[in-house]
Amino acid sequence: MAWKLMEGNSLWATFFGAKYLPKFLNRNGEIKLEGSDLWKDIQHLMLPVIRNSRWLIGKENTCFWSQNWTSGGLLLGASFHPLSELEKTAQIKDFWTPSGTWNWELIDNFVTPPVVQAIVNSGISPSHRKDRFIRTLSPSGKVSFRSAWNLTRNHRPKQHWPMWVWNKFVPPKIAIFLWKVMHDVVLVDSVIQRLGISLASRPSRGWLKLNVDRSARGNPGEGGGGGICRDEHGSLIFAFHNKYGLVSNTVAEAQAMVDGIEICKDMELSNIEVETDSRTLHDAASNSLSSDTWNI
Repeated sequence: MAWKLMEGNSLWATFFGAKYLPKFLNRNGEIKLEGSDLWKDIQHLMLPVIRNSRWLIGKENTCFWSQNWTSGGLLLGASFHPLSELEKTAQIKDFWTPSGTWNWELIDNFVTPPVVQAIVNSGISPSHRKDRFIRTLSPSGKVSFRSAWNLTRNHRPKQHWPMWVWNKFVPPKIAIFLWKVMHDVVLVDSVIQRLGISLASRPSRGWLKLNVDRSARGNPGEGGGGGICRDEHGSLIFAFHNKYGLVSNTVAEAQAMVDGIEICKDMELSNIEVETDSRTLHDAASNSLSSDTWNI
């Protein structure tokens, strides 16, 4: 759409180009990102299009200021003074004499000497052909989907490992796993923590850790609780869950803690660290005991 807008061969491009393009260009010939999301996307691609294209001048109405026809970019920022809205719409043919040569006196009043020299070097003169918008990096001057993609995409250094991973001889599961390894997204503990997800801390050496939690529909409400017990290596010892009926959140978590401790006692486990995210339950248990270790 950015190319079509600059080309201006269709009715919508002529209309929107005349209405919106002048105000999207500031005095330095740069695009000002404003308007709707669609227009911002189009404007974002304007500069790459302008830098990699130019107008072949003929007999028509190419704009002197806001279209690239010298291969040096827009001339909007090369004027000696701020241009009025009317002056910004001036066409190339407005700077020609009736005899078909450049009106150098008029040009000298508007642009800097380097621009005058660029116009001289361009060798542009009136002709009977139509103005044509071309892509400077294409031998044919035409835009293809491939050339547009290469123009707008983010170019990165070529890497050789993808040809070994995305290979027909590598099973898809292994290829996907290798891709995850290369991009450091395999869900190991360090990656999970980097994503902001808290992990249950491991117990001290020679101890077990019982983590308990609860859930209730309302406070009070129908609730339940459960827990999981692991050793210092993270290996599962046991896990459980129970329904507790109509309870508050604190009661549900306390009941889950009691149930977990009873399972530890039934399994004759010792050296248990109990972890809960309930501050109320933690404070109540800590105040009722003379030490942080529970003898079960």
